[in-house]
Amino acid sequence: MNKILLGNNTKFGFKKDFSAGIDKTTEEKKGRSEMVAKVFDKAITFSLFMIFLGFPLFFTGLGFQGMIFEKQIYFYFWSLLALIAWSAKGVLAGKMKIRRTPLDIPIAFFWVVYLLATIFSVDRWHSFWGFFEDPSRGFMSVTAVIAVYYVILSNFNLKRLRLMLGALVISGSLISIWTTLGVLGIQFLPGKIASLAPLSLIGSVSGLGIFLGLMIPILIISIFKINENDESKKALKIVATSLLLFILADNLFLLLSLYGFISWIGILVGISFFVIYVLSRIVRPKENFSWVPLLTFVLIMTILMIGKVDIARVNFPIEVSPSYKLSWDVAKESLKNNFLLGSGPATYGYDFSAFSSQDFNMNAFYQLRFYQGTGIFFEWLSTLGIVGMIALVILILSFISVSVYLISKDREKNKIYSLGLLSAVFIVLVSAFLVRVEGTIIILGALTGSLALGALLKESGSEDSYVNLSLKASPKFALAIAFIFVVVSAGAAFLFAFIGKAYIADLYAGSAIREKEISEEGSIKKMSEAIRLYNKEGRYYLRAGQEYMILANREILKGEEERDINKIQRYINNSISFSKKGAELMKNDVLAVEVLAQTYENAGLYVPSMLELSEEQYGRARDLEPRNPNFYFKLGQIKTKLAAGKSEEEIKQMLTEAKDLFQQSVDKKNNFAPGYYQLALVKEALEDQDQAIEDMAMAVKLDSNNINYVFELGRMYQRREGEGDFEKAESLFKKALKINDKEINVLFNLGLLYDKSEDRNRAIEQYEKVIELLPAESEDSKEQLERMIANIRNGIENNAETVKETIEEAPVVNENEEASNLIEPEMNQPSIEEAQEASDLENESGGEQSNPNQ
Repeated sequence: MNKILLGNNTKFGFKKDFSAGIDKTTEEKKGRSEMVAKVFDKAITFSLFMIFLGFPLFFTGLGFQGMIFEKQIYFYFWSLLALIAWSAKGVLAGKMKIRRTPLDIPIAFFWVVYLLATIFSVDRWHSFWGFFEDPSRGFMSVTAVIAVYYVILSNFNLKRLRLMLGALVISGSLISIWTTLGVLGIQFLPGKIASLAPLSLIGSVSGLGIFLGLMIPILIISIFKINENDESKKALKIVATSLLLFILADNLFLLLSLYGFISWIGILVGISFFVIYVLSRIVRPKENFSWVPLLTFVLIMTILMIGKVDIARVNFPIEVSPSYKLSWDVAKESLKNNFLLGSGPATYGYDFSAFSSQDFNMNAFYQLRFYQGTGIFFEWLSTLGIVGMIALVILILSFISVSVYLISKDREKNKIYSLGLLSAVFIVLVSAFLVRVEGTIIILGALTGSLALGALLKESGSEDSYVNLSLKASPKFALAIAFIFVVVSAGAAFLFAFIGKAYIADLYAGSAIREKEISEEGSIKKMSEAIRLYNKEGRYYLRAGQEYMILANREILKGEEERDINKIQRYINNSISFSKKGAELMKNDVLAVEVLAQTYENAGLYVPSMLELSEEQYGRARDLEPRNPNFYFKLGQIKTKLAAGKSEEEIKQMLTEAKDLFQQSVDKKNNFAPGYYQLALVKEALEDQDQAIEDMAMAVKLDSNNINYVFELGRMYQRREGEGDFEKAESLFKKALKINDKEINVLFNLGLLYDKSEDRNRAIEQYEKVIELLPAESEDSKEQLERMIANIRNGIENNAETVKETIEEAPVVNENEEASNLIEPEMNQPSIEEAQEASDLENESGGEQSNPNQ
């Protein structure tokens, strides 16, 4: 019936009106879809703009892991937004276009190798996520960079290029001005903010030097493009050009100021490449400004000839990296162990500890552990193996060959954007192979390379080729694009939540370490909250464990009435629990194992059975870092502690084992004063007196200001009583008193020395000084010393039993020894004196400083 009515109504025009309504509705839906697609298109543009603008600048200074970690989180945030916007735009448009590029196969090969290296890594989690402080080497970071590469290339046009380039110029200019004010010592920030603000917004000062070099060709092409063709808005152009010339000059000034931190070879390669293409007229800037790159090149050469000039009004930080020889030794040995795929991405710290040569022990920085190599070649050869290195080299050579080919062909096409960006990439590439580079530079280099390739393809007129996934083409493509959208959206939602929690956790951890006082209610509570939000980071657990041990030590040092045994037990248990969890999360990280060993060692002061667990963990640490003399030293110390209470035969055996361990410590580092000191004490206990004196003399020779070494050598001479030993002992005791004239042990033994030689007046003088220095509660010791003085005056010999009782009763505390039993939360770092000493050793056997004169 309806059908008949519909047919009958056609003569009144109802059919025509109905069709028009359908068409109108379809057009409206299409119009709305296109409008929403444009919104997502703008979201892509904005996200990319924010990456280039904010990534070099972003920092808060509030996190535990530092600036590079914060920048990485920033990069992930905007990268995810760009990916979501791109996939949503594709769904709404009914098709998704993924651009084919000349690097597709090398990128795919590199990504697959990186994935395999992550799967077989010695530390899978950190190979996936990235290591503490700088996650840029992680699989997740590499995947994000590749994803952004395809977002940029698949949505590339000149308008977006200008926006991204403009963002980079703005951020580069701000960094240049910021650094100049800092170098000149001009205070421009409020006090609280200034305390968090670094000199380098890139990370390290050497990284800042690479960034300043990278910006030089980009600033030059910006000047070219502003003054190209169009003669309108002359006033605005003059202002913009003047500002860019000022920033360019400022960059050159900073290169001079930071001379010792600059990767000059990288800058020379990039700028030379730029100048060659300008001089050969392959790229032709406007004649009025063709002098800019030539003058820039001349000024850079002038700076190189002038050398270092002390312009800065601030002290630059000392930056240390492994020497090329040391880096090659690590790479060579690591290949023997993991030839194909290396130890895994972001695990260079493991390789350095396991394979660094014994020669490095002669450096003042021998206790440092490097988690990044000097140059990506040495680092990635160790972490990615020979297959990973081949994949990286293929990718880099493919980029270089394609780029040089595209920029060199078709001279009539003036490829100004391409030249500047490609020169900037060459600066980063060469520098990355020569010096240690942090994540900021690696990601910026990859982003600049993406722009360079996009500009080259655009300016050379290469035909665009895309993989088209269309909802309309076939159900197969419709399913594929729908699947991509669902996966990207779900993955992005998960990653947003995960990354957000990781960043908030680090802010809590940062707040914890800024607490002035360690307490359960303050710093530990905040660190525990960080662990609750992000329980994958072992360093958080280790820090919490260290702080609990400090609380335990503080409690044990209280008076007997104030001391709370239950608190001590709880603190120790919590310290062990947190440290153990941290070591489990980072089982192949020598620092994590070392902290656990220290925790057990400190707990051994209260629970002796813990010393055996400490010995086990120090043994693991020694296996992870076999060149380190400290672990042999610690194992020897624990052997001597475990010997207490054993039978005479067992004591002798354990002391012999300790002697062998101390001997190994000095074999590993022949200027290791603590090793010689402990070796001498053990040999003395084993009745090898002459050898004990010889080793103690070596300890004094290496560290003549250590009062313990000087005193013990004097005591050994005093005990031996050989020819001339009296004079040597007296001289050493007097030397010790010059270091600390209130040292009770030294004064007492000097008194005994004079007493033995019947120098009564001087013996009495020393004993009286000891009485004055003894605390009020040491009444028994004071009375005994007064009896000894009386004996001297009465001509009565002070026998060995009298002396023994006095020594046993005297409450002499060695403050240095007590302090050594406290685990400080700060990781081992060299002192200022060690840092200065390292500048004289950099060329000998290990560390190279970026600025050795500071």
